[in-house]
Amino acid sequence: MKSAIVSVVAVIVLILVLSWVNAIRVPTTIIRQVGQCTTNVIGFSVSIDRGIPSALVLAVPRSSTNALSFSGEVIVSRATGMVARIPIGTVNLMPCNWIHQRPDLADYILTCNTNKAAGRFFDALSNGEPSNILITFSKVPPPECSLWFSSIKLVGFFTQGRDHPITSYLSNSPAPSAKN
Repeated sequence: MKSAIVSVVAVIVLILVLSWVNAIRVPTTIIRQVGQCTTNVIGFSVSIDRGIPSALVLAVPRSSTNALSFSGEVIVSRATGMVARIPIGTVNLMPCNWIHQRPDLADYILTCNTNKAAGRFFDALSNGEPSNILITFSKVPPPECSLWFSSIKLVGFFTQGRDHPITSYLSNSPAPSAKN
């Protein structure tokens, strides 16, 4: 009888410990290529959970960073219409190092050109509703450049989460190769 009580208490303690470990969540950056800069329009659909930070990142081969010149805008829309229109361009890039799997690339946050623009992009996506993102270039970056979407995912010890929030690529923008 005493060993049965000890076994039950041990199982309860194990369940509590495992629940506590799973409650600890570690932020993990998720980044996925959404297009090559071989066209002046790149688009995709995304669904972001509330409060999850996200950004667009322009990846430039390190050999081409001196020749980088572009301009355009990011348009975020939902079923109800346009939510945000954010100008982008070479003069307002913010360097980052988020594309770890590609050390040959210099990375720049595209939607963080000013605090106001970064906030507008984040606010437009972070309401939990599916959004369409359309990037249009009036002056296209070099064709060897690529666009990436980055977001944060909270991962628990036993948690299975969405691999990435991108739900689809828009018809006018082919999906990048599966290796990315």
